[in-house]
Amino acid sequence: MENQSIISHMSSVFVIAMIISYILTPYARRLACRLGAIDVPKDNRRVHEKPIPILGGIAIYVSFIVTIVIFAAFSKNMNLSRGFKGILLGATLILVVGIVDDIKQVPAGYKLAVQILAASIAVYNGVIINFIKFPLANTEGGLVFLCRGLHAEQNAIIQASLHGVKIEGATIYVTAQPCSVCAKMIINSGIKRLVYAGDYPDELAIQMLRESGIIIEKVMI
Repeated sequence: MENQSIISHMSSVFVIAMIISYILTPYARRLACRLGAIDVPKDNRRVHEKPIPILGGIAIYVSFIVTIVIFAAFSKNMNLSRGFKGILLGATLILVVGIVDDIKQVPAGYKLAVQILAASIAVYNGVIINFIKFPLANTEGGLVFLCRGLHAEQNAIIQASLHGVKIEGATIYVTAQPCSVCAKMIINSGIKRLVYAGDYPDELAIQMLRESGIIIEKVMI
């Protein structure tokens, strides 16, 4: 039910943003024509044969902002975190430079500097990417079967078994929250307490650990 709710919510966001973007695109086209933001096919790099307006990003950006405002107004649980605000500020900065570049070309070095600044703003506000999940993976932890190495939890349990170290009732300390595969091994090895510091995008792992009665503690480092 929870997954269905998430899918329904995300579908609603997508549809609303798409409709708003579709409505605003003609206006962005007219604005581009008035400002002279037209891409003329004057070299071999262009694949289009006729001049085309190039301010369509404004429609996409505005639809994104309006959709956020709509869901923020009607959703009690929606919280615009500091990280999200950092992303929003960086995106706005890139949009402004992009508009200027469409009207009057901006040197590549300046654009790169703005992109670095925008990314720095997001990072400064706490945005960190520590995991990218492969969409076709059949486990919550990602493509485990394609990895040559082992997660720390798996290695610790295997080494304990190899050297005859009893871990039933033990406490395991790990840097990040275990994935689903590691959680299964922890449960079946008899470990009773888990201490971790960093988050990991695997809700199923935490659910299984809690259902197994394992004590879970998150510490701040």
